[in-house]
Amino acid sequence: MASKFCTYTLQILSKLVQFHSAFMLACCCILNLVFSVVAVLGNLLVIHALWKSSSIPATVKKLFLSLALSDLAVGMLPQLMLGVNIAVMLSKTSNGDSNFASFCPVIVTACYFFAFFLCSASFFTIAAVAVDRLLAILLHLRYRELVTSKRVNVALIMIWLTSGVAASVSILFTVANMIIVTVQFILLLSTTVAYMRIYKVVRYHRIQIRSQLQLQNFEVEDLHRQKKSAWNALIVYVTFLFCYLPFYVSVLFVLIDTEGMSPLIANYATFLIIFLNSSLNPLVYCWRYREIRNIVRSSLKKVIHLNLVQFHSAFMLACYCIFNLVFSVVAVLGNLLVIHALWKSSSIPATVKKLFLSLALSDLAVGMLPQLGYYYRSDVIEDIEW
Repeated sequence: MASKFCTYTLQILSKLVQFHSAFMLACCCILNLVFSVVAVLGNLLVIHALWKSSSIPATVKKLFLSLALSDLAVGMLPQLMLGVNIAVMLSKTSNGDSNFASFCPVIVTACYFFAFFLCSASFFTIAAVAVDRLLAILLHLRYRELVTSKRVNVALIMIWLTSGVAASVSILFTVANMIIVTVQFILLLSTTVAYMRIYKVVRYHRIQIRSQLQLQNFEVEDLHRQKKSAWNALIVYVTFLFCYLPFYVSVLFVLIDTEGMSPLIANYATFLIIFLNSSLNPLVYCWRYREIRNIVRSSLKKVIHLNLVQFHSAFMLACYCIFNLVFSVVAVLGNLLVIHALWKSSSIPATVKKLFLSLALSDLAVGMLPQLGYYYRSDVIEDIEW
């Protein structure tokens, strides 16, 4: 059954690579490889920041850690694998070889299994975040009693197990794909309804706070905190929705036009947008959570400072000293020759000649003064203790 899925998928990939090579190179190969690196680096920083953060509620932190882990795995496995597979197929096609049998059954099946598995884990985790924030808004002080750390751990284990089962079923039984997509779409609508419910409850509490109806100070502070947390979770969900909705639209077009290539091209383009969600989430975390932003900034500063300390001598020698000295000589000699040639030329209009002479003189001065000055400055920097 897995071989049937692999054969069918490989046939589609073969057609796209052979007849739409520019699209596959740009969208499915280069962009996937680039955003794979972005997703891995971004989510590593976010996982480190989430682990060290203290202001984010423990349950939300665990859910976001699960989401960041799935996003990290997306960048490391399916996104990277898809980009490399497409690159190899394009290379073989350019050499006149259109035999891609070696990709089945292992390579293509593994790539799509990890894609389904990890994207499903992200999907279910986003839904769990919505449920968690809704319970926090509705239950108030009872929330900590009912939503415990142990129950969140159990929920996360169930999410990852369910994602694995759903991915396996989608590979083994292609008929079940539509059932899984339908279930996911219903879950998507349910999550949207949950956030609408959160909005109504937050709006009701805001009216209560304004009218000061039997609310203690600690209750007001707790409501403000829960409101902010729900708003941050909503931003993550909207980003997720933006990346996943095009896929469901493209699936509808594929079902309507089963023989056309345009729906298939759109469908594969939406894969990139789904993978893009793994690169966007770290930016959302840094934007919405000040503590995460500060920890990420601090980590980047340490890494950059360490690299500067280790490699500043070679960098200064290569960039400031050698390059500036070489291009200073090139600028002086080149512009002296150009000034001489412009001065003797007769075919260039007089006004244009004067403007070009002014430009050549300024370029000559750059090579003689500031660029040569940077060469001297690099010698001074070499003597500084880092």
